Amino acid sequence: MSDFLEKEDKRKAESIAFAEPTKETAQQTAMLKPPASPVSSSKSPIQKKETKNEKKKSGDDSGVDIDIKLLPPKLQMSFWRFKLMADTGGTKFKYSQGDFSTGLGYKYGSSLSLGVSKGPFSGSASYQPGASDFTLGAGYKQGAFNAGLSVNPLGQSASLSLGLGAPLAPMPEPFSMAMQSGGDAATNMMMQGPMAPLNDPMGYYDHNKDNIADISKAAKMAGDLAKQGKGIKFGAGARLSASQLSGISLTLGLQGHF
Repeated sequence: MSDFLEKEDKRKAESIAFAEPTKETAQQTAMLKPPASPVSSSKSPIQKKETKNEKKKSGDDSGVDIDIKLLPPKLQMSFWRFKLMADTGGTKFKYSQGDFSTGLGYKYGSSLSLGVSKGPFSGSASYQPGASDFTLGAGYKQGAFNAGLSVNPLGQSASLSLGLGAPLAPMPEPFSMAMQSGGDAATNMMMQGPMAPLNDPMGYYDHNKDNIADISKAAKMAGDLAKQGKGIKFGAGARLSASQLSGISLTLGLQGHF
């Protein structure tokens, strides 16, 4: 019996053990695994946030801007594409979209006006109740070049103007006369007392039509001159006018200001 057990133990010792997978083999198996599919990734795709300027370009009107500026004697109010402007000289209501705009204005005690523009082209109409003043106008402005046509059918007059470079500033003598008239008109209105506009507003404005016109003219000339800014600027212009009373006239101008 003992001989049998010894032979059995010897047989087991001489048997070949089953091979076990090494760590290196396991690593090679892991490297051969297929890559994960991008569809099954849990990360969400990257999305670009739309900016405010891109919304305006795409025509999105969800953001409506309201802006009110009050700087006596001027009031300016903007709502969406509409704008209301008022001062001591007149009131103007304007609508704009892209390069198109149109506006309706009224100068106190004077004329009603309608204007429209699209890109470099513009058109206007002006009518003054109680006077033979109905004017139609058309204009073109591209870069430094500008042209304008004005016709008054009731007054039987017309004018054609051409310009290149900076707008011509008013000559010293007409400018001084306009400023003097505007200053005298403002003094006359102030001498009537601060309560005069409140006691009879309609009568006050009717009585001061000429004063208001002089003040408006002076303010416009001063505003146009201020818009030209500083720096060296040159401009040239020509104007051809024709009317039943004064005939035909041609005016040429060349200016440079520093």
